[in-house]
This record gives sequence, C-alpha cells and structure tokens, in this order.
Amino acid sequence: MIYKGGSSNKKLSRAGFYWNILSMELGKLCRMPLFYVLVLMFIVFNLYLFRDGKGCFLNAIQKEAALVQDNSEVFRGNNFYDYYEELNTKELQKDAKRGVLFDAQTEKWIAANYEKLEHRAEQMGEKEKNSVSFTGMYGLHQFLFGNLFLFFILEGMMMIAVAVIYSMHFEVFYDTEDVVAVSKMGKRVFRVKLLAAGGFAIALNLVVILVSLVIYFGVIDYSSIWNSYVSSNYNVEKRTVNDLYLLVYPYITWIPMTIRQYFWACMGIVFLLYLFMIQFTGMLAQHWKNSILVLSVILIIFFLMYLCGNHILGSSGLEYVLKCNPIHLIMKSGYWFMDYAPGDTYPAYEMVTMAVWLVVSGVGMKMWRHRDI
Repeated sequence: MIYKGGSSNKKLSRAGFYWNILSMELGKLCRMPLFYVLVLMFIVFNLYLFRDGKGCFLNAIQKEAALVQDNSEVFRGNNFYDYYEELNTKELQKDAKRGVLFDAQTEKWIAANYEKLEHRAEQMGEKEKNSVSFTGMYGLHQFLFGNLFLFFILEGMMMIAVAVIYSMHFEVFYDTEDVVAVSKMGKRVFRVKLLAAGGFAIALNLVVILVSLVIYFGVIDYSSIWNSYVSSNYNVEKRTVNDLYLLVYPYITWIPMTIRQYFWACMGIVFLLYLFMIQFTGMLAQHWKNSILVLSVILIIFFLMYLCGNHILGSSGLEYVLKCNPIHLIMKSGYWFMDYAPGDTYPAYEMVTMAVWLVVSGVGMKMWRHRDI
C-alpha cells in the first residue's frame, strides 16, 4: 500500500509539474505584445478584403446579383439555365489536363474520376439543382471560401509558426537550454511547450475568424441560403481555364452539401491544417535551435510544395502524387470537396492529403525529438 501511495503521489507531482509548465508557457505567450498586434493586423486586413475597388462593401457583387427572390422566370431572363444538363465532363477533363500527355494507366484513372463526376451530376435532384434562394448571393462562394478562408489559413499558420518558435526557443534566447534539455523530464517539457503554443495560437486565430465572420455575415445576409445546396444552377461562377478565358462553371460537390454543411466541413479542414502546422513547426523547432533557420526551412518547403502542385508537369501519375500536399490544398480552398483539376478530382482528396501530412509531421517529431545542445 505504501508503494502504491508513493507511485500515485509521484504521478500527481509529475502532472502538477507539467501543469505548472503549461501555465507558465501560456503566461509568457500572453505577455508578448506581438501576438495582439498580429491579431489586430489580421482583422483589419480581413475587413479590407470586404471592400471592392471603389471602397464599398461588396457593392459590385451585390449589384450584379440584384435578382428577384423565388422567381425562376427572372433568373432565366438573366441567362440562368440548367448548367448541369449542359455539362460535358470529357471537355472539362480535356481542358484541365492542359494538353499534357499521360501514360495509359494515369489516363484511365483520370477518366474514371471524371466519370464519377458525371454520374454525380446526373444524379442531382431538382431540389438540389434549383435552390433559388441565392438572391443577392451570386458570386460570393469564391469570395468567402476562396479568398477569406484562404487568408484565415495563411494568417493562422503564420501565428502558429511565430508562437511555436517563440515558445520552444525561449530557453535558446536566454541561454538556459542546457539546463532544460539535459534531463529526460526536461526534454518532455518541449511537448508541453508545443501544446501551450499551439493552443494559444489557435485561440487567437479563432478570435480573428470569429470577429471577421461576425462582421462579414452582418454585412452579407446568409439567412436565406444556409439550407440551400452548394451545387445549384443559381450558384455558378466564372472560372479561368489555362489563364486564357473565363468559363461559366457549376459547382459539383461529391455529395449533396448545403451551405451550412459545406461551411463547417471547410472549418474542419482549416483546423486540420492548423494541427499540421503545429506539428510541422514543432518538428523543425525541436531539431534546430536557430529561429531564422526554422522559418527559412518552412518557407522553402512550402514554396517547393507550391511548385509541385502548380507548375511541375509530367507524363505519369507522379504529378498527382506531388499535388497531394497542404499548400496545393490551401490554394484550392474555394473548391474543396468538389472537382478542381485532374490531380485532385477524386472524392477523398482533402482527407487523404491531410491524413498523409499529419502522419508525416507526427513521425518527423518522433524522429527528431532530440537535438544537440
């Protein structure tokens, strides 16, 4: 009994030790003015995004969408028709491939994915295709999910990188790292510091997102469309193909999704990207003591991901393996859970990409859990 009691007390004391470390790390982060400056800057920048070239809140978009509620004749009089009936997935496939010739196996895989897309379009019911409650909303899908969510992610990743590096390199800044890292328990402190920094950064990001969205939805009333479907004849927008021309293109989500469901699904992807950034930055910060080096490596790796996802073409399926990276996923935020290009036109692209990179960053943290003092 004495042994058990001692073991229990030891566990409690260890838990108390880590809790104290967590509290102290959060205290240090809370006292850092830089984070509050970043929050203010991000909110102001997001508000600036709400303004068009004339300085009026989305005035041009709303004027373009001055249609009469629940009046299909008015919609059709404004050149609206059944875009899904006119959809030709073979032509989409041809345009999206940008004239690159692929091997037979890759061509077969691409064709199979576009056949799934065509089948999905054919199975849409009239209720999904003809949600007419988008009055005044035409043109806003890409603004919210393609622009605003894109900056939510970039701002959040920046905040996470700064918080994690500051917390995990705090001892380096004050030349006390040798005191912490020489013991087994001291090395575990880095995990607590990562937890504190990641949680703190996500909390600040949520403040930025909440304030931005409250103002956005206060300006643009979404009350009539939350239960409407993303895939609707009245939610089509223009898309650039090959940087040469604009194509009126309907959204095709892989499963029927209302605006509300799509919104929360996208928020889920944003959160997973934040988790990836915490692990990825923690992995590098735990291995290297130089903060500038860590930031430089992050930027270089992300730039290479961008090149792999957007500018590296090949004749095999390697191109589509390279597209399965977080930066390419971020850049197509307005087209999550739907088709975008052959390399990511398959139902599980978003989840496969996040699962792969969360595992990669997690394994990297295990492999690089030690560093020289």
